[in-house]
Amino acid sequence: LSSAQALDSSPAAAPSIESQLKQHFEHFRIEAPSADAAAAPGSAIDPDELGRSLMVRVLSDPYGTHFPGVGARLWPASCLLAQLLLSPAPLGPDWAAFLQPAARHAKPLRVLELGAGTALPSVCLACLGHTSVSTDLPEIMPVLQANLDANRSRITGDASAQSLVFGDRDAAAKLGEFDLVVGSDISYDPVSYGPLLDTLRAIGGTWRALVSISQRPEDLGEETFENACRDEGVSLRLRYTAFVGNITARRVNVYEMTSDSLSSGAAGRSEVGMAEIELAFARDDEYG
Repeated sequence: LSSAQALDSSPAAAPSIESQLKQHFEHFRIEAPSADAAAAPGSAIDPDELGRSLMVRVLSDPYGTHFPGVGARLWPASCLLAQLLLSPAPLGPDWAAFLQPAARHAKPLRVLELGAGTALPSVCLACLGHTSVSTDLPEIMPVLQANLDANRSRITGDASAQSLVFGDRDAAAKLGEFDLVVGSDISYDPVSYGPLLDTLRAIGGTWRALVSISQRPEDLGEETFENACRDEGVSLRLRYTAFVGNITARRVNVYEMTSDSLSSGAAGRSEVGMAEIELAFARDDEYG
């Protein structure tokens, strides 16, 4: 065979993960302290950074063409959680202080994202200088890793990916200790409630968590994660609620959990009433 024939008969190169995913950009505004705080004596805050924006590159498979299931999609609950992590004032003063960029902490927060998918919330926190570990099922890891790699130029902290199956307590414990746990729409299937709570109980450290949950009464009825937590004696605290979406808006609740509430089995659920805020994100029709 000639060299040309040999080349023609060689197998085609496998498409890259990035070429199989849809790309778009999410734009966020980073809420900064007041100008007075920045100007205070000894402040490490650069006034020029007040109100700066962040643009995150997102790679997703919105129609499940290459990655079956829903794990490779970007969901509105993830976008809402990411924005709140960057602009946490609506969550209350304690969260606003806790979620400051890493430069304003004694040390960066160590953050774990569960069921990360496109890893938008943990990427945003890594862009603030924190250390993030994004986790998901083994089959979603190529998507997760592609999103971390796509934002390396924006990340000022450390961002890594690990596979984690809900219910694998040993694997969760081996990830180490964390200050913050985040997750968005990780409780859409009642079958996962028990394994998810087992995973949360196995996470090391004294941590706080923010979990954004789309409300889907037409699908779940009374079989919700909130009710499962109540039955297990796990306390959820409502920190924020909003209608999110463009074509078909859906309510998303953002709850606070703590490692203490899981270990002690605190009974019941306390909720903090927040002003309802209408949020209309401009999205492609994959969110309809």
